[in-house]
Amino acid sequence: MRIADVKAWRDHLLALPVPSSHLSPAGAEEVWLGALAALSNEALDAIDDGPAYKTAVLVCARTVLTAPLEWCAVLLARGTRVTLKVPSASPGWTDAMVNAAAHVGLPLTATTDRSVVANAELVVAMGTDETMDAVRPLISGTFIELGHRFSVAYVTQDWQAVAQDAARHDGRGCFSPTVVLSSDPNAIEHLAKAMAATQEQWPLGDVSPIEGATSRARGALARVTGRCLSGDGWSVHQLPVEHLEPTALPRSIALIAVANEQEAVDIIARFGRWLSCVSTDGDPALWQGLQPSRIVAPGDLQRPVLHRIHDGLDWVRATRP
Repeated sequence: MRIADVKAWRDHLLALPVPSSHLSPAGAEEVWLGALAALSNEALDAIDDGPAYKTAVLVCARTVLTAPLEWCAVLLARGTRVTLKVPSASPGWTDAMVNAAAHVGLPLTATTDRSVVANAELVVAMGTDETMDAVRPLISGTFIELGHRFSVAYVTQDWQAVAQDAARHDGRGCFSPTVVLSSDPNAIEHLAKAMAATQEQWPLGDVSPIEGATSRARGALARVTGRCLSGDGWSVHQLPVEHLEPTALPRSIALIAVANEQEAVDIIARFGRWLSCVSTDGDPALWQGLQPSRIVAPGDLQRPVLHRIHDGLDWVRATRP
């Protein structure tokens, strides 16, 4: 086990300036330091010993740039040689991870070559279902697929907490609260106020033309069928339930009015296997029947602990032969 080296790797990353990315400087700092904080000494010391894969490839998504950190920590601690398969427009975050690993002698490299997955004993792929379909035929080893998922929140009072969840990573990724459901008749006003405050705290970063167009289209639909409140860097689209499509958009939340929390559960149940996590300031027990990976308080969706169930997997154990 190389847990001491992984702790040194983490500490080296903490000492670096936050790498630049598509996030704003303040937004990047929030998620970078939060992800490294999850690699606490206690969490790292709890990584189980035993058989380990000799080689692993992590196919990284463009959305949640900190996602590889925890997987690297676990695999490198066991002595696995890890390669990051990164998008062609590789952000500086990958360079920081690889350079810090070299500084402490850990076997971490990065490449944009998709064929690197062919000979790895373990491949973990993060991203869209299309990404899964593209890499699956190339793989001969163990394959862990982390494709499309979405998370939701039921909120009646913890508005600032859910807005912060929606702001981390600019609302991208499977742990972002794509849909907020509430029985508060003034939910849109509360959520809009919280989103505006969070924009002041962590401004929105870059938005692609496709993301911008999709958000504007949903905003137009909300103006016709429901309500839309928006400001610089954020929007809330209150929609009738028949128009609900849980699509992650940067700092743009779909809001669904419900009579109570049980109705919220019934609405989300129709999306079945695509549900990732739930946050609620109501009754967590109501959501257990949907078997989400995690049920947490608002504010904790985008700050997962290292040892947890991830898309139905005990992933720390699943990454061991």
